[in-house]
Amino acid sequence: FCQAGPGGTADYSLYARLMIEAYRQLKPKYPQAVFVGGSTSQAHREVWVGTTAAEKKASIFNCDIMRQYRRENGGKLPLDAISFHPYGNNGDPNGKYFYVEGRWKTFAQFYADVAAFADDDGRKIIGSTPIWITEYGFDTKQMPGVNNKAKNAVADQRYRALVAEMRKIPNIKLAFWYTWQDDDAGGEGNTYGLMENKAAGYILKPVYYSFAGLSGGVGEASGQSYPAILEAYKRANG
Repeated sequence: FCQAGPGGTADYSLYARLMIEAYRQLKPKYPQAVFVGGSTSQAHREVWVGTTAAEKKASIFNCDIMRQYRRENGGKLPLDAISFHPYGNNGDPNGKYFYVEGRWKTFAQFYADVAAFADDDGRKIIGSTPIWITEYGFDTKQMPGVNNKAKNAVADQRYRALVAEMRKIPNIKLAFWYTWQDDDAGGEGNTYGLMENKAAGYILKPVYYSFAGLSGGVGEASGQSYPAILEAYKRANG
C-alpha cells in the first residue's frame, strides 16, 4: 500500500481498511504496541483527505470507512501515531525547501498545511495525535574541490534549522533520517546518506556530525575518529 498511486492503486482507502482491521484485531491483544499509520510522503491532499468527491472517497483519512470508524470511536483514529515523510529539496537558499502545491515552504509552513487537513465531518486528521516522522532527509552529496566546503556548510545549517523547527512542534515525538549510507547501486535517495557507500570507503559526510551532535544517538561527533558503530558496520560489510 505504500506504493499507492502511480504504478500501484489510486484507492488509498484500502490502506485505511488495513489500519482499521489491524487495530481492531491486534490492539486488544497487544495493548503495549504502538500502531503507527499513514506513511504519506509530503502534504498531498489527495492522499490525506482529497478535494473532489472521487478523491475523498479514495483518500486515507476521509474515506467512508475511516469516517465511520471515527464516528463510532469518539473521533479517534485507528492508530497511536501518524507517520509521514517530509522530504525536502535543499536547492532553496532561504530554508524554504519543501515544494508543495507550487510554492516553496519552510518546514513550519509545510507542517501547518498538514495540520489543517480535516475530514468532511470537520475532524482534524492530526489534532493531538503524536507524529512520527519515519523518514526525512535531503541531498547530502559531496561536492568536489572548492565547492565542497560551502556545500557542507549549507547542509549543516539546513539540518540544524530543520531540527530546530521540528522541536517547536509538540506533536512530533520521533524523527528518523533517511538514510544511513548512500546506495551502492544508485537509485532514489542515492545521495541522502550520512556517509558514502562502500565504493567510496564508507567515509562519513560532514552532515553525519551534525546529526550525531543533535541526536546523541549515532556515536561520538568529534569530526576526526570513526565511532565504534561505524567500525562495526565496516567490519560487517567488508
